[in-house]
Amino acid sequence: MSTELIAILAVGVGLISTSIALTGLMLVQISQSERRSMERTNRLESEMSRRFDKVEADAKELEARIEREIGQLRTEVSQQIGQLRTEMNQQYGSLRDEMNQQIGQLRTEMNQQYGSLRDEMNQ
Repeated sequence: MSTELIAILAVGVGLISTSIALTGLMLVQISQSERRSMERTNRLESEMSRRFDKVEADAKELEARIEREIGQLRTEVSQQIGQLRTEMNQQYGSLRDEMNQQIGQLRTEMNQQYGSLRDEMNQ
């Protein structure tokens, strides 16, 4: 073989070696880039999961607070209804007594007037 051919083959082998080395370097860089991308994706997923858990916990806390408020309102309304019922019964009793008293006074007055008229007619 001639020296030119050997030189060309040496250059070719050198180019192939350089190409293999560059390909390996590119694969390492791609692998590192993929690893960083996966790490970033995992961090984002973790952050999203943490935020979702917080939103879910806040929603449950709000639901429990609403239930407590509704229970308190029911208790207050029941108490107010009971107080109104008691007050209405007292007012009804008071009005009934007052009406009976007025009817009694009117009956007495009518009996007196009737008695007076009867006495006048009998005279």
